[in-house]
Amino acid sequence: ETDFGPVNLHNTFEFCQTVNAQLEFSKGNIALISSPDREVLSNTVLVLGIYMIMVHDYDLENTLNNLETLIELTIPFRAVSCGSQTFDLHVRDCLGGLYRAKR
Repeated sequence: ETDFGPVNLHNTFEFCQTVNAQLEFSKGNIALISSPDREVLSNTVLVLGIYMIMVHDYDLENTLNNLETLIELTIPFRAVSCGSQTFDLHVRDCLGGLYRAKR
């Protein structure tokens, strides 16, 4: 298995800016399309949740409820450290940590 982790802050910031620009341009709804690759999907769901919490001030429970169907399709991120991984880091964990830090 290869290592893959949550998307970095730069890409997250760019995602939020792009979504805001698209929403302003479209004056309504936009569609977000993701690869069916579960690693890509996991990061897509994560940045969407981050957007909801940071930009629209959703609380954690509301964010998780809105993304539940998608979260069920994600896989845990894998550590990039040496040695065997002793824990799973899920999208839910990342969003919980972000929400706690924001408060």
